[in-house]
Amino acid sequence: RNEALVTWSSGGAPCDRGLMPRCTACVMWPRSAAPLRLPLLALLLSFCALVADGVQFRHRPQRYMIATFPVEAAVRFTTLPQRGDWQPLITTGLAKPMAMCVDPINQRIFIADALTKEVVAYRFYVLPSGGLVTDGQRRAVMRRIDARGLFADVAGALFVAGSLEPDPALFPPGTPVEPVEAVFTLSSPQIAHTFVTGMDIEPTELWTRGNTASANSPDTPQLYAPSCLQGDAATLFWGNGARPDAAGGAVVRASSVVPASQAAETVRPMANNVDGVAAMALTPMYVFYAGGGKVYGVPRHKVEQTCG
Repeated sequence: RNEALVTWSSGGAPCDRGLMPRCTACVMWPRSAAPLRLPLLALLLSFCALVADGVQFRHRPQRYMIATFPVEAAVRFTTLPQRGDWQPLITTGLAKPMAMCVDPINQRIFIADALTKEVVAYRFYVLPSGGLVTDGQRRAVMRRIDARGLFADVAGALFVAGSLEPDPALFPPGTPVEPVEAVFTLSSPQIAHTFVTGMDIEPTELWTRGNTASANSPDTPQLYAPSCLQGDAATLFWGNGARPDAAGGAVVRASSVVPASQAAETVRPMANNVDGVAAMALTPMYVFYAGGGKVYGVPRHKVEQTCG
């Protein structure tokens, strides 16, 4: 039986571009303030591990930083705070790894492959030496998707912001099909099913252009072209890479569960001072986002839509 104590804190250091050449997404453990100098998605996690599958973990907390390297088609990690050399974690099976997130409870790492239009998953382990390894099994949990932002919640569910091409098998041959911009989700049991069977399950559309446009502004959806995604146990935050007009939010907050009625009225735009958001990071108090060559921050419980 796997036994691990996972704790979240606010310590840690921001990323530094000089330390992360050519990487486009990183995950750091434990949780730190947002990386102000690098447009990267960051999460933090501290492992106080015991014993899992006969492998003795180290009893002191260990912090890691994982990064995708799309040019090398690889994923690598290093330890913190004394950063060593980048160690290989995944070196085969990926074409262009971009966005990434980690589910520490179920020991899953999710990676968006921009060339194959898939979200793939691996199981990872902590070695007695403190290193990280995966099981080497590449599993496609989502297909036909341009995944730009990934987030895994504490229940093991996966949320993906991006554009999904509908399954062509569901339409008559020659039928024109438009990709769907949305935040999609897979439950932890659905992901477990893919791990066991190798068969992917069609994700559920959570927030779309249709259910984020209020009755007062039907032509202004608050989800238009989601470019990044963060969240917590009950809330999702996404950035739009483009907005339909000035009333559309650049940074938007919504529940991780869509209300049964008047869903659009519960969606809250938080900032509109940039035309598009390139990256986002979440801290206990703030949402930091990058756009227009600058980094901004807004309180995560902010109500009104103003500049960040």
